[in-house]
Amino acid sequence: MTANARQIHARSAYASVAATTRTEGASPHRLVELLFEECLASMKRAELGLLNGATAIATPAAAKAGAILDALTASLDFEQGGRIAGDLAAIYDYCRSRLRTGIASGTVADIESAQVMLAEIASGWSAIGDRNATP
Repeated sequence: MTANARQIHARSAYASVAATTRTEGASPHRLVELLFEECLASMKRAELGLLNGATAIATPAAAKAGAILDALTASLDFEQGGRIAGDLAAIYDYCRSRLRTGIASGTVADIESAQVMLAEIASGWSAIGDRNATP
């Protein structure tokens, strides 16, 4: 194994342990916060990849963000959430669309618009706090 391959393997192992540590014992509210954080980080990597002409970085980062948006959509309760759940599903779909368009066209503005919209939702989610957390 080359030094570079060992370094990549070590980073991957560290990321896996860090993710496990962050999610163990986390409340459902915190898990959604983590999804928002990782989705926004992936969108930022996609944006930076495009800015630097590194589609090998941008494309998988956008795909990861899209998968997280799918998970966020799947977590919605349309029965109890009603119109809000429907609106969130539409926003997540819009964000996925902007990501696809941005990667296909190399347009950073599309990815930035998805980031801005998702960051607003993430901020609101964080602001409501975890109602089930113990004081």
